[in-house]
Amino acid sequence: MTNINLQKIISFDWLLKIRTDSLAILFILTPPFYFLWLYKIGTFTAKRQGKSSVVFKFSVVFLILCSLVFLFYHQSLDTLTIQSLIGIMIVSWIYASIFSAVMLVRYDYRDKDKLPELIEYIHKFGQILYWIFGIWMLQPKLNEYIDNE
Repeated sequence: MTNINLQKIISFDWLLKIRTDSLAILFILTPPFYFLWLYKIGTFTAKRQGKSSVVFKFSVVFLILCSLVFLFYHQSLDTLTIQSLIGIMIVSWIYASIFSAVMLVRYDYRDKDKLPELIEYIHKFGQILYWIFGIWMLQPKLNEYIDNE
């Protein structure tokens, strides 16, 4: 029984199930959990639509690895290496945010007859990129998706 509970915790599926009225929502406001939340959004919506998310997964892994290297070794790295790490992090973060936003909008419009407008993609992208504010709008929608599964 403990294995199953530990497996559920390590899979981080609980990140998509957190309610906004719970104090656990504060976890997502921290960068490590935000990166995992971003990963779960992209993989959840892409899998439900039958889309490949391999490049997206690599971008999130690069984002996490570069962040960890920067966090723990920034004192011993030269300027060019630090700039390269930051560049990789920015590109990975923007790609992961765009992918997640596109997948969320497409998932939201999966049963509708009309096509989403560009502003809807931009809106979701902004909510994901500025997650500190966007989480309050995105998380209830994610809860709804999970509840309807």
